[in-house]
Amino acid sequence: MDRESERAREIDAAVADVRAIEKAGGVTAESLEKIKARLIRLAARTDLFSLEDYPPPQPGSKRNSCLYRISEDADHRLALYANASVGGYGTPAHNHTTWAVIVGVSGEERNRFYERSAEGGVRETVHPGNREYVRGDRVGRPPSGGAGGGGRGSQDGGGEDDFVFRITRDEFMQIFFDDLALPHLVRTQLLPDAPEWKSQRAGYVSAGNPASLHVVRSMRTSLGRRIAMGGELRQHLRELQDALAKAERLDSTPREEIHALQQRIEALVRRVRRIPFLDPLDLRFRNRVRIPQPTAKAVMFCLMDVSGSMDEERKDIAKRFFILLYLFLQRHYERTDVVFIRHHTQAAEVGETEFFQATESGGTVVSSALTLMHEVIQARYPPGDWNIYGAQASDGENWYKDSALCRDLLQQKLLPLVRYYAYVQVAGDEQNLWEEYDQVRRNEPNFAMRRITDAADIYPVFRELFRKAGTS
Repeated sequence: MDRESERAREIDAAVADVRAIEKAGGVTAESLEKIKARLIRLAARTDLFSLEDYPPPQPGSKRNSCLYRISEDADHRLALYANASVGGYGTPAHNHTTWAVIVGVSGEERNRFYERSAEGGVRETVHPGNREYVRGDRVGRPPSGGAGGGGRGSQDGGGEDDFVFRITRDEFMQIFFDDLALPHLVRTQLLPDAPEWKSQRAGYVSAGNPASLHVVRSMRTSLGRRIAMGGELRQHLRELQDALAKAERLDSTPREEIHALQQRIEALVRRVRRIPFLDPLDLRFRNRVRIPQPTAKAVMFCLMDVSGSMDEERKDIAKRFFILLYLFLQRHYERTDVVFIRHHTQAAEVGETEFFQATESGGTVVSSALTLMHEVIQARYPPGDWNIYGAQASDGENWYKDSALCRDLLQQKLLPLVRYYAYVQVAGDEQNLWEEYDQVRRNEPNFAMRRITDAADIYPVFRELFRKAGTS
């Protein structure tokens, strides 16, 4: 007898003995000990279970072991496996979900048994790949000086971070302007060129997409149609059935009359049955229509003081503030117009390039910019159609007789027309314009004012001025 046939004979005999032990004693501790002893006898035949017959994974393989099924009942009740492993690895704690007896042919397998406790607490696990440490050992820090993270470079100047995080420009802008919005923005009118649409339910129609089929409404229509088409027929059928029953009770009724009634009844029954339970005309589909929605049109007026008292540092702060505002508007409000106004003793509406790059200077008359803003609103931006906003940056120094005029222009002409007006003073000292504007702030909820004395304050102040309502 060759080795393969002998191995098959020994396996069949061992499985038959295991089946007999389990059948006689059930799955008990005593029975499992008997099964264990029988399998040890089988495993002692090392000549039948060599590494040539059941090889482990090849060197370099991602697998740690190979499992061979050498016997299994047709009903999957009992199965016998041979496991060949490379050794030196572990598996996480797991539940076999059934009983098992494990014996070794060669080598040693270490098993730990755990009892399930309540949720939480400390659990022991066997970590794959750990050949050095056991519970209670202290793990030392990696040696310094090599390429690695931790915020410290190597001795030769090179190194590699533990974690690299990259975002696109659009993602950065989204995060940078998160939770910011133009205050009190409302939808004012319908735009014929690029309207916004809202899908709205509009009853039911008899044709549509199968996904929009309304089953209940269709069945209701079907029921109404069947009642309308078959109501009169069923009434006539009931009358004929009553007449037939009455005729059959009378012995004097001729057979021909009974036969005629039966034929008429059969004809009516056929007509009633021909009424379809569900007709294509009964189908009803949910109907949705697109309704044009009012669009929020907005305009932002940027007023910057370029007078002689605005030195280069102050102008730089003001320009940075307006650059931030401009990026914010371009990012979130594609349909927002931006009007740039520069002023010293006289105000002028300029383009984007001139607003940020021109070096013109002079005296200071702030009211000229407010007057020009009011004129532009009256000429091009009707308040009923536009959400109007204003942002002004100045050092606060103004011709002393002009500051009171600025206060009156804001309160009487501009603030009634705008949704929100923000004033930023790029100087720390309280100037006469700040004092006049402070009186406006106390009475006007759509007016805000802040100071910026350093470039580091620009973004915090910007977020404070344009923070969404309800956010901190």
